[in-house]
Amino acid sequence: MSQDLTHILTVSLESGKRYKAYGVYDGSKLAITHCIPITGSPSKWKSEVLKEIRNKSDAGFIVLVEDRTEVFCVSDASPFSFEDMSEGRSMLFHALDWYFAMLDMGQLIADPEVERFLIRGGAEGQKIEKLQDEKGRTIYKIDWAGINGGVKAVLMCVVGAMMQPLSDRFLETLYGPIDDDEDQGFNHEKSWMAITKGVDESRSKKWDDYYNA
Repeated sequence: MSQDLTHILTVSLESGKRYKAYGVYDGSKLAITHCIPITGSPSKWKSEVLKEIRNKSDAGFIVLVEDRTEVFCVSDASPFSFEDMSEGRSMLFHALDWYFAMLDMGQLIADPEVERFLIRGGAEGQKIEKLQDEKGRTIYKIDWAGINGGVKAVLMCVVGAMMQPLSDRFLETLYGPIDDDEDQGFNHEKSWMAITKGVDESRSKKWDDYYNA
């Protein structure tokens, strides 16, 4: 894997429909390459998911896991909750801020199989509506019936790209070569290169330019 790319695995286990998603971030654009359902009873998928979390974390991936029990936060995987608060706002609102900013700037790219998990617009009647509170800050009205683990896993990829939680293991791998595991099944970096080929680089802007526009 290239040291210039940040590889991300997210696992959403707090919904009726559980999913895991994979992303690759180059410092400007985030490509979501896969969003895969986790099906069956926990007895069937628990060991497999734990193994993948551990392998990807040890390989230098940023790994975020939505799991209240933190049973799946093994190795250097980071627990994540959309309900946690930061700077007076929920992590869900922060995630949506970053998500819509990247989407508007053309910096969020998804494989065709992942596009059905993307949130569009934010206008009235959508799954997630953008509103403003009395102080003029953006808030969101959520139709939770339309939000499954796939949507949440994609949002968590955005969080992973923007926050990049740093562990000792991640810092070590950041400055050294990271080898792909032979049993990964597919090459996320090659998928990212294929998805982003031909994307107009001029649409990439700094975050402060976006917010000061």
